[in-house]
Amino acid sequence: MLKSKILKTVYAGFMSGLLVGVCNGQEVSAGESPLVKLNGIGVDYTSKYVWRGFELFGSKGAYQPSVDMSLLGDSGLGLNVWGSMPMGSGYEAFTELDYTLSYGTTVGEEEMQLDIGMNYIYFDYPKSGSNADVQEIGMSFGMPNLLPMGLGMGYYVGHGWSTESGMGLSYQFHSFSLSKEVALSEEYSLSLFGDVNYNNDMFYGGSDFTHTTVGAELGGLSVAGVSLTPFVSYQSSLVDDPVITDSLFGGLKASYSF
Repeated sequence: MLKSKILKTVYAGFMSGLLVGVCNGQEVSAGESPLVKLNGIGVDYTSKYVWRGFELFGSKGAYQPSVDMSLLGDSGLGLNVWGSMPMGSGYEAFTELDYTLSYGTTVGEEEMQLDIGMNYIYFDYPKSGSNADVQEIGMSFGMPNLLPMGLGMGYYVGHGWSTESGMGLSYQFHSFSLSKEVALSEEYSLSLFGDVNYNNDMFYGGSDFTHTTVGAELGGLSVAGVSLTPFVSYQSSLVDDPVITDSLFGGLKASYSF
């Protein structure tokens, strides 16, 4: 199975790097960056799981645990494992586990700062069989200081395809976004964001700007070292299609950083 081969390759590569480091006397000591560092863990609750325009669990809510790691010290490489489980019956087949290998770097300074990211995502649906699995490669670009009024802008493009060649799924997804941080006090802040999204054959029969999203998150809440972030989002459909609809949803993100 391709999924098994991919995971074995990633694991073998990591172990090879670890053995090389040990053999060269590069064991991690105080003050050095470890080859694998656990950055944080989290779990989110959302009243609806809306992904790129689609309500994947219908009107049911979801809980979404995650683990985030850095690889090879300060190399910019990261690994994230994320899950989405329906809160209610009827959508168990869409239970999801995503494995994301990413790289990020920053070039330029001040107004011309450019954040660049690359990623590979494996979308695993363990209760539906490997023929439902999807892979995606993507790139993101962000310029947080270019626009006036403290607005940041970003762009993401992803190309995905079916793991099983017989399924024939192939798509492109584009997202253009704006964001702004508003300081409410020394402790609390409000993150505002909006985006417009273009789907090309991703569960949608055509190529078009399909939906926009606006939302807000409240930052600064913390209980016993656990960060709590309430959020609310509203999606507005740009197409006359029953699979992409107007939708209001929200929830709470909980995370712990190491």
